[in-house]
Amino acid sequence: GGDCAETFEAATADKISARVRTILQMAVVLTYGAAMPVIKMGRMAGQFA
Repeated sequence: GGDCAETFEAATADKISARVRTILQMAVVLTYGAAMPVIKMGRMAGQFA
């Protein structure tokens, strides 16, 4: 998950927390539907690392 080229200003703690929450919710659905573990991964503000 994560945008390809978000601005530095868009990488706030609240927005990142919301994105992580969404990724975790999607993982629950996929884990239940596929009956197997799901690896959660995201790149947020990676261009600023």
